[in-house]
Amino acid sequence: MSLLGTKLAMSSAYHPQTDGQTDRLIQIVEQLLRAACKDEISTWDLHLPVLEFAYNNTTHAATGQTPFFLCYGRHPLMPQKPTASATVTPVTFRLRLPATCKFHNAFHVQLLKPYRDPNTVFTGRQPPPLLPVLVHDEPEYEVESVLAHRRRRNGTVELLIRWKGYDPSEDTWVP
Repeated sequence: MSLLGTKLAMSSAYHPQTDGQTDRLIQIVEQLLRAACKDEISTWDLHLPVLEFAYNNTTHAATGQTPFFLCYGRHPLMPQKPTASATVTPVTFRLRLPATCKFHNAFHVQLLKPYRDPNTVFTGRQPPPLLPVLVHDEPEYEVESVLAHRRRRNGTVELLIRWKGYDPSEDTWVP
């Protein structure tokens, strides 16, 4: 542990005060569940997916980022793109929101940012290469085409393979 610069904090099963992060998370989840299930407590399990999404899409003070962004490197797609319907003042905009939203629809300009279609942000960028499929714990790649072949001095034939989803710089000779 000393090589990693961490300290091991021992705790027992019936002394949960030593695990502050988990204790705080449980408190937050309980608060969210109480607010969501105030009318019918027996339906708490139906609210979990929405509450999990809300928690993971909320900026946390410790990191300054959302857990979703830290895990996946992007923000999740929202079910609806809000659009400005009117300007209340030069710095306040009224948004068209679904009727199910239970909050005010006027927002200060500092809380808003322009919508960018994710398909047009990186138009020239190639998608990342496909991850190999594991067959019997060995990576297996899909062949796009055989570019050339050659015979070695020992008699074995090698093929120059272009792998599907990879750059030409990744072409390899395989026996």
